[in-house]
Amino acid sequence: MLRDDQWARIEQLLPGKANDRGVTAQDNRRFFEAVLWIMRTGSPWRDLPEELGHWHRTYERQNCIALEWDRRAGADGQILRARLVSADLTAGLLGRQTAWADFVMAESLLSPWRENMRVGDVLQRWRIGKTVRGLKASDAREIADACRVIAASQERAREDDIPIRRLSGQLFCDTKRIESIYAALDVLTAETMEPPWRETEDVLNGLGLVKMPMPILMAGSGIVELADGTEITIPFPYVGLSPSSIRRVRLATSGGYVLTVENLTTFHELALGKAGTPAGLIIYTAGTPSPAFMGVYARTLGDTMADPGVIRYHWGDIDVGGFRIAMRLKNAHTSPLHLWNMAPAKYPGVVARKALGNDERREISRIAAHNGWEGVGEMISADGRAIEQEVLPLTLPST
Repeated sequence: MLRDDQWARIEQLLPGKANDRGVTAQDNRRFFEAVLWIMRTGSPWRDLPEELGHWHRTYERQNCIALEWDRRAGADGQILRARLVSADLTAGLLGRQTAWADFVMAESLLSPWRENMRVGDVLQRWRIGKTVRGLKASDAREIADACRVIAASQERAREDDIPIRRLSGQLFCDTKRIESIYAALDVLTAETMEPPWRETEDVLNGLGLVKMPMPILMAGSGIVELADGTEITIPFPYVGLSPSSIRRVRLATSGGYVLTVENLTTFHELALGKAGTPAGLIIYTAGTPSPAFMGVYARTLGDTMADPGVIRYHWGDIDVGGFRIAMRLKNAHTSPLHLWNMAPAKYPGVVARKALGNDERREISRIAAHNGWEGVGEMISADGRAIEQEVLPLTLPST
């Protein structure tokens, strides 16, 4: 690689010559040519050609590692012991960063959000070498982008749902970026940092991020007060209105109930009267209710639950998602929320979609205990079936 005349001009400039103090280099020229090869090719030191020396000798020469050789086996014959001298230098020669360097960069990148959301908890886990939902310190950009999404959604989703692709394009010039970081969004918005984790749609819906803004569907006995002051009676079988157009909803008569329903099929069947004529208000949550939905729901309950004869219910899937939705709805108002058709012991012959895992049973029990549904939680933990709402018999509360 180097001509002899070139080497002659630089040979005396390098350390490790025979007349230098300390250890004499075995082959300065080969080492220098190895450095030139790395600079020209951009390859990692591990790929150094054999004619330019052993890669581990290069690591030793650059004070990355210290090697103890078995001299009985000859030069470069056998390594007895290797000691790491500099993790940073070794990682650099490998074309990587140390885990600690990743953490330091993550801590700096996330510093604007450390005091809110759950960023501090994430950093603490990364600091001790743990991952969170498969994310590690080198994934800090995903957490940072998720913080931006959450801040934007909290500002914009109070009145109406947000088209996810539009917001993603506005924030990142990439219409699919938000969907690619749903794991980071889940970590920052979930109630706990432990599994089971939520489905993508549940995470996004909870932030009011949707492919296409959906109307709130309502059926039964109710009167809708619109934002412009006009009122409409909910027609048969149902009505769908934009969340931003609804001021509140009230029951048409005293007493009755407010029943939220998780799944569209069940809502349609109840609205069509297949379980009898509704004596209360039925509202479709569209899975995990969005912030815009929760605003309408809270305003509705503020008036409706002033009547002591009104009871509010929720009917959802008998699984972790169903209970997380119920908990979100429960927190919208101080009145009790009763679970409707979510006790599996009532349906011994119904075939389960799957068996609940231990993490799922534990999470359902935790939610149930925290919200006054201990009996149902214990029942589900013992039963172990995940049952979808659509396979259960259609029934409505009585008044």
